[in-house]
Parts: sequence; structure tokens; C-alpha cells
Amino acid sequence: MRSYGEGSNPVWITKSENNSHIHTNKIQNFTITNIDFYAHENGTQKPYIFGIPTGNQSGDCNLEISQCTFMGTSRSAHSDNGRIATIYLEVEDKRFNYVNKITIKNCHFNFVNSGIYIHGNTTPKSTNNNLGDSYKCYGIKIKSCSFTNIINAGILLVACASKNSNYDLKDEYTSGFENIYYSSYRTDVYNSEKDKLAEQAQWDAPIWFTLCNKIIGQYFSIHGSGPGHPDRMTIDFDYHCWDCIIRHGYTSNNSRNVMFISGPMARTIFTSKYSIDKPLDITDEEWYYTRRYGTGNNLYEQVISFNDGLMRDASSINPDSVKINANRYVYDCVIRNCAFIDTISSRNIFIIGAYPTDNNKCGPTTLTIEGCLF
Repeated sequence: MRSYGEGSNPVWITKSENNSHIHTNKIQNFTITNIDFYAHENGTQKPYIFGIPTGNQSGDCNLEISQCTFMGTSRSAHSDNGRIATIYLEVEDKRFNYVNKITIKNCHFNFVNSGIYIHGNTTPKSTNNNLGDSYKCYGIKIKSCSFTNIINAGILLVACASKNSNYDLKDEYTSGFENIYYSSYRTDVYNSEKDKLAEQAQWDAPIWFTLCNKIIGQYFSIHGSGPGHPDRMTIDFDYHCWDCIIRHGYTSNNSRNVMFISGPMARTIFTSKYSIDKPLDITDEEWYYTRRYGTGNNLYEQVISFNDGLMRDASSINPDSVKINANRYVYDCVIRNCAFIDTISSRNIFIIGAYPTDNNKCGPTTLTIEGCLF
């Protein structure tokens, strides 16, 4: 599906706020390029593009979306809508469903609620460990995309992974993002009159991923996200993420900078969807670290942070507004060669916020910070 002839891209406007531009229950071997997608004048309650990707006999989907603009309105971007992804691709959760190779590149998102949400196959292969990639999607790439005047997440990846450990997006089965620009600076993330502490805002972050392995993210610029209690950090290594690398970025004026987190099993998709829980006779270290139900071995490096971790209330210190977070079942993560600059805090502000595991016994190191400037 593409433009025809010469001149400007064709403009496609939905007929109502309750319609997607494209809605398909199966999509494979398909390209969408050079089209400008516009929301209805009343905004939108649906994704612009919704699809359920499928794989061929080799497990490849071969879906590409490129050179497109997604334009919303002040209503479509408003926080009252919750999170509505502009491009929402949801792989079916079932055994032996392999879906790889999806690319979104050279696209611009303006005045949208949320950007790109790719939900891979979360089905586990085992009920007693999270080792390996199970049925995660390989070759999920987001390149050279920009998000402006946006309320919620720019990129959200679930159950995506890289087949190899080269962290090279030129590899067809490596997953990640590069050359990303995100700018929010929205004043309607929450209702400042009714919700002065931003506790009712959508929990979200400009770029985050969960249940992902060996994701590479590089060359990014993220600005003006927040507040939204207690999230709106620039990068979120969320539950069950292992061996991911995020590097080469510049961030400013976000509620926090980077967070590593993985909570107890009761809050995870493994328990809620697949009824997997930690046996009482197994230690936390064995379950969350050795069997990989936590988050670990992730690297965040070569990033300059300018005035992130801002206090929401000038008269108090908010422990959620920090530069770095490492919470609960997190292991062997590293922040290296980063600079954190703060020119505007009026009082002492926390640099690191860390919440220990329940038993808080000596074990693997949660977080190492090396070669950084504050």
C-alpha cells in the first residue's frame, strides 16, 4: 500500500474517532509506505494501524511500515484517553507461533497519544524457568522515527529478542531501535487541579520494554516527559529483561532518567496469564536470578542526562524523581560512562532510588555505576 504518482503523500483521514485506518486480523509480506495518516477532527479512540502479524513457514512476517506521517489532534493526544498506540501490532500468544522480521522506519508521529506498541508472543516454553527466548519475536526494528507533542510512550516492546548476540541492527534477526527523537513537553499529562501529584496519570515512559532479551537501542534523544506518578523515566528496563544494551543518547527535562525494575511474580504476566508462581521452597535468588524471572545483565552507557529527575513540588523532595532507579529483583545491571547534569534543583535531590528485594540477603549485585559524572 503506497502513494502513487508524484508530489505530496496522499492524506488519509478516518471517518470517525472510533475507526482505525487499517485493521487486519492477519498481516504478512506487506509494505505500507508514503502515506500521511490523519485522525478524525474529534480525535481517535483506536490505533491508526492495528494488525496481528503472522509468520510464514520460516517464521518470518516481513512487514514494513516506512515514510509515513501519523498526525493527531489535541483531543487524540489528551491523557484522558489512557494509552492508545498509533501502531499496535499484537502477535497471538500460542505455542509454536514464530513471528519475526517487522520494521518501522522513517516515520513521524505528531500530536498522538502513544506511538509504536509491538506485543510479541509471550508464551513460555517452561513453567519453572525463564531461560532462553521461548517464542519471542526476532528482527523487530524501529529506525529513524520521531515523536513530537506526544503524551505517552513512543516505543513499547513486549516479548521481543535478538537471535544472536552481536547487537547489530544490520543483522536481520536483531531487535531494537536507533535514531529516535522524542519530545513531549505536554502540560495535560495529568489534571493539575484535581491531581496535583500526578498520581492518576498513565504509568508510562518514552521508551520501554518488558520480557525482552538482547535488545539494542542507540542514538536517541528524549525530552520533556512527565510528570506521571511514578513513571516517565526516559528508558525503562522493565520486568524480565535480560542482556539488553542502551547507548549513545541525550535526554533532558524528564521525570527520571533510567530505571531497572522487576517485581514479584504476583505482578507478572507469568502468574496472571500462565499461572506460574514461585514455589515456597525456592529462594528468591534461585528463582529471579538463576532461573531468570527477574531482570538482569543490562547495560546503559554513553548517555548525557540534562535536568532529568526533576522535583514536581519545589517545597519538598519527591523520592520518585531521581536520576537512576533500580527496584526489586534486579541483578548485575551496569550504568557506565554517563554524565548527569542538574542546573536547576533548588534543594538536595536524590541521585539514586533503589528498593531492595523482600528478603534483602547478600547475593548478586543489583547495580554497578562506573565512570559516571554527576
